[in-house]
Amino acid sequence: MDHRRGRAGRLGGTWTAEIKALVVGTRLDVAVPAILGLYGVEPTPERVLGAAEPMMSRMAELFTTRALPLLPGVADLLASLQAAGVPMALVSSSYRVLVDAVLSHGVGPFVMTWPATRWSTPSRLPSRT
Repeated sequence: MDHRRGRAGRLGGTWTAEIKALVVGTRLDVAVPAILGLYGVEPTPERVLGAAEPMMSRMAELFTTRALPLLPGVADLLASLQAAGVPMALVSSSYRVLVDAVLSHGVGPFVMTWPATRWSTPSRLPSRT
């Protein structure tokens, strides 16, 4: 059983291709309440945060241990731009921890600036104090 099916079972549901299609590319503060709702679990702030934190940790772990494939030609394009001295920037709406994990595989070079937040901003996830 893979990690998604195991986590889905702990939340009271079953991970399906349809759920994956519904949430892929969405922010956790949108995806997690949707998943919980599909499983018949009320998406309270505590449940959403309780489900989101392990999901984020697992994604960061996967992105750190496995290089994500670049689209064809991207590595060559970045190398050519760097060789020509063209300044480059990376703009992402993804979570910093995930961007850092992807960049740890040598994609770039990029100078990163980012707000000092754990989640993307603005986030609808409750914070733990």
